Amino acid sequence: MMKKTHIITGVTLSSAAAAVGGISITPIFIIMAAIGSIFPDLDHPKGALNQKVLLINNGAFKLLTYLALAGLMYFYGPKYIDSKLIIFMVIILATIGFSRHRSVTHSLFGAVFMAVFLYVLNSLYGINIIIPFTLGIMTHILADMFNPEGVELLWPCKKNIGFPITVSTGGIGETAVCGIFIIITAVIWLKEFNLI
Repeated sequence: MMKKTHIITGVTLSSAAAAVGGISITPIFIIMAAIGSIFPDLDHPKGALNQKVLLINNGAFKLLTYLALAGLMYFYGPKYIDSKLIIFMVIILATIGFSRHRSVTHSLFGAVFMAVFLYVLNSLYGINIIIPFTLGIMTHILADMFNPEGVELLWPCKKNIGFPITVSTGGIGETAVCGIFIIITAVIWLKEFNLI
């Protein structure tokens, strides 16, 4: 799936879950759902967020960059951030550096690990983005399961799991899904903000 599809899917399904769960849909909620929806593609050198982070978009440079960030976090982070978060952040950065596309960051394990990290972040600093960010991650994984390659949902098991119905990246099916989800999002937001 393309970046725009992940963002639209993440925002739509997160907004729907919030509406059903009685959670207020705020601008921060929407932004965190959008960022969470593209977060799993940090495992790909040409992923949307890596386009902003990496100077050279290839696997070797991705590995070096994320290991360097993990090292900086390990050595300099404790001066500014609680040690519990440092451990999580070093593991996350190193894992992203070593991961293959659609592996750990596209797995249930990866989603739960990020949710626990966000829970610790919230308990230490009161930054509550657990629900929208995790929903964004889960919608990304769900959307990529419609890709013919599937994802390593049960990582560390390397078997790719996907749905029997697939959608080609950039194809008409993906465009149709985007259009439908934009309409659904508009209806959810109009109801949320009492405009219909």
